[in-house]
Amino acid sequence: MNRLRIFVLVAASFACAGCKNDGPKLVDVEGVVTFQGEPVPNLTIHFVPETGRPSWGKSDAQGRFKLSYDPENSGAEVGQHKVWVQFRPASPDEEENFPQALAKMGKARQEMLKKYGDRMNPQYEVEINRDTRKVEIKLE
Repeated sequence: MNRLRIFVLVAASFACAGCKNDGPKLVDVEGVVTFQGEPVPNLTIHFVPETGRPSWGKSDAQGRFKLSYDPENSGAEVGQHKVWVQFRPASPDEEENFPQALAKMGKARQEMLKKYGDRMNPQYEVEINRDTRKVEIKLE
């Protein structure tokens, strides 16, 4: 009987060895994205760490966003992130008329997307540390 108890305890300790959280260190991050001082709605903001999985958020009408890491987790990994943005249609009508929606943005916002929308060569960086809770993305 003692051998059975010892076996069960040893088996349980091995099983729990995989229970500790060895995943990335995530920080819940919210923020605001502005362009020339004005909030930017319907913008997807991508945070790409030097290594690891990217996070993203979509801005609301006031430019506010909250980062998602994956479908089950919010936040972003601790570390330096390159940031790029992408305009996403807010409705099926907007998606259907996407070229017209882009044209209505005006030249300044089109230039903003040209400058900050290049995922291969992001022009904006943010440091996320354990104390980061809010970030301001100021696009000029």
